[in-house]
Amino acid sequence: MRHKQAIRCATNGYQLLKRVGERIPKQCPTLTRLTHKLDVLAAAVWSVGLLAILSTIYAFSPVAASGDSRWSLHTAMSLIRGHAGDLTEYMPALERNDFYAIEYVDGRPHTSFPIGVSILAIPAVAIGSLVRPAFFQELQNSVPDRFEEIVASITGATASVVFFWVLYSQFGSLWTALAGTGILALGTSMWSTATRALVQHGPLVLMFAIVMLLMVQAFRRPSLVQYAGLVLAMGYIVRPTAAVAIVVISIYVLVFYRAWFLRYLGWAMVAAIPWMIFNYSIYGDILPPYYSASRMAHLHSSLCWAFCSAPREGF
Repeated sequence: MRHKQAIRCATNGYQLLKRVGERIPKQCPTLTRLTHKLDVLAAAVWSVGLLAILSTIYAFSPVAASGDSRWSLHTAMSLIRGHAGDLTEYMPALERNDFYAIEYVDGRPHTSFPIGVSILAIPAVAIGSLVRPAFFQELQNSVPDRFEEIVASITGATASVVFFWVLYSQFGSLWTALAGTGILALGTSMWSTATRALVQHGPLVLMFAIVMLLMVQAFRRPSLVQYAGLVLAMGYIVRPTAAVAIVVISIYVLVFYRAWFLRYLGWAMVAAIPWMIFNYSIYGDILPPYYSASRMAHLHSSLCWAFCSAPREGF
């Protein structure tokens, strides 16, 4: 009897272990998905925190450098008001700044710098106008350095948060993503240059960060690579030096994502064609004077040493 009871207990124990063993593989995918969702939720919370912390650090840093960017907000307001970048309404501010970086097209003043930054600043300027009805009058008479710095700070912080997601998507480690983001945000010219004014650097870094995120995500969802064309085109509108990255990434997409290459070009045209039409209506050419080859050659010869030796962006 005892022998039979021992056999029965062993059999029951074996059946129990067998049932548990059969259930574990079925539950593992559920546990894995739950763990992944919790990790993504933690990363999302950190993203909000990083955006707030970095925006605050950038905005309250004492150094400001509104120079070439001083007409970015004025041009954005001109675009909102349907004046295509014409700065005639802001003549008092232009006079106070000795018409710095102003070029005349058919007798109308325009900034000599690309309009890409101003296009991206349109939401901020629109919000500023709603919150402060006198904002337009302030633009007519002055350069709102403080507001410009805040917009630049938020842009730089947003670029850093997107870069955080690039690292998190690539490595799957929250701490690796936080460490890499800290290096970019506080250990490079992102802090010393790109967020000190609404210059081209910050928005261009944002465009490149978005492209990097799309490229990383394209390993899992190849269709996402097509949207990189739109973002890269916007990067070129912000700053012509983006052409180097456009060539390299376009070759990469052609080689590794050939099925999506035509759509990649199509999305690029969504931004490029309206921009070229705008340029032709203003300058009589599909490219503005800032993008001319002769000007780029002149800048290379005259500013190469300055770029290499400047404390904020040099060696």
